[in-house]
Amino acid sequence: MTTLNSLGYQKINNILSVDFCNKTSQKFTDEIIKKQPMVYNWNRGWVWKCYNPAEMQEMYIQVKSKIEAVVGKKLLPTYCFITGYTNNSYMSSHKDRPACEISVSINLASTIDWGLYITDLQGSTTKVITNVGDGVIYLGPQVEHWRDLLISNKPEFYIQTFFHYVKANGEYAKYQGDKFLT
Repeated sequence: MTTLNSLGYQKINNILSVDFCNKTSQKFTDEIIKKQPMVYNWNRGWVWKCYNPAEMQEMYIQVKSKIEAVVGKKLLPTYCFITGYTNNSYMSSHKDRPACEISVSINLASTIDWGLYITDLQGSTTKVITNVGDGVIYLGPQVEHWRDLLISNKPEFYIQTFFHYVKANGEYAKYQGDKFLT
């Protein structure tokens, strides 16, 4: 039994190569962070974000088999997202919408160990720290998750990607391709 089944989350080391993460985070920095203003998002604070970035599409599909091995079921992709966080960013405590039945948060670049808190299926809260290339798979609509306010005396950043899937034969399969945005 995996911790995904018993707790609702599981950390996976080296889900993406550090080289790929470095290239992707540099491209995100060059094309988004340096060229676009931060946006205020009520549940994240001031961030940079990119929905379904082209450079992640192939990797998103390639990683799917690793996620399926942990989940034990065939998955359908819904969408992916990259978010750049910095000082005074956060992620409010929440559960995900149905299109995020199986969610994966992957550290692409970071200057700080900024934990992802998860209240598991047993009711215990854990702070998960990931290195670049590491990820956390979690049952998005079932487990509460968040990141505390990022506070530091020096400028920090944390760039992560989210990959979201639904079970191919599950109740949320209709959300494949994120056709039903809510």
